[in-house]
Amino acid sequence: MRIKELFESPQIVRSTDFDLGDVVKNKKEANTLLAASVEVFEDNKLFKFFRAGKDTEGTIAVVSKATARLTFVVDYVVHSLVGLPNVVTQVKIWRDAEGDVPVSVTKNTFFEILLKKHKTIVSDSEQTPDGRGFWISRISEASQSGLKVGLYRESTKSVSWFDPEEHGPSATEWAKKQGAWGTSDFFKGYRFVITS
Repeated sequence: MRIKELFESPQIVRSTDFDLGDVVKNKKEANTLLAASVEVFEDNKLFKFFRAGKDTEGTIAVVSKATARLTFVVDYVVHSLVGLPNVVTQVKIWRDAEGDVPVSVTKNTFFEILLKKHKTIVSDSEQTPDGRGFWISRISEASQSGLKVGLYRESTKSVSWFDPEEHGPSATEWAKKQGAWGTSDFFKGYRFVITS
């Protein structure tokens, strides 16, 4: 289930459930991840919220205690881009809309766990429409919180940073104007960046 190849930037692709909608496969993956757990963020009567794997590559997950199934999964990898050493990228994110999860689990995993630990988070190359919405929300929240938001261009190996004085108050409007999402391979040349 691990995604091995990292691409350059957000190309819109179809949604997938990563086979986690299959009860048998989901429970098997839940057991595998629980056995590899290295850090627990929250453990209560409803769920266990934890990290499995290494600091450089792993999974942050939630397992429901009622069903023994995964209800939230983020696979991440730490890598470097020219000019941006040691960035983290969420290469997979999945959530069961009806499962037990901590309040604001997606936002907290992004900002309080991954960004706090690695200081810079970069989008991956392929985004589902939900993934695009996820990044628009994170860009807005990050800029409103005083974090730096940028767009990494693979062709020039450089980052254009959002500046509210120059680009206006809305980081999401700035991001949309950059034209960095679409359905062709061209869009693999862009990645969104948030840094603390």
